[in-house]
Amino acid sequence: MTELSIVLQKAKPIGEEPKADRKVPLTSLLNGPEKYAAKRYAYVAIQVEDAVYFVRPIEEVPENASVLRDSSGALLGLPMVAGG
Repeated sequence: MTELSIVLQKAKPIGEEPKADRKVPLTSLLNGPEKYAAKRYAYVAIQVEDAVYFVRPIEEVPENASVLRDSSGALLGLPMVAGG
């Protein structure tokens, strides 16, 4: 089982947004190369407390969110293009 499939099993439904008083752009949680890589994703996986969400790279997320990465350090998410 891939890391992404494990995350997908634990994730909230796409479109369900985490609640927060203060939000920041998702891109503010990424480094330079990750900001470029995020453009290839329809959704990026984040964790807020114990819940996993898939959010669009252009969305705002709670400031305490963590971006999920695989064991190699690459972003976990759903690509814009199937197989991409």
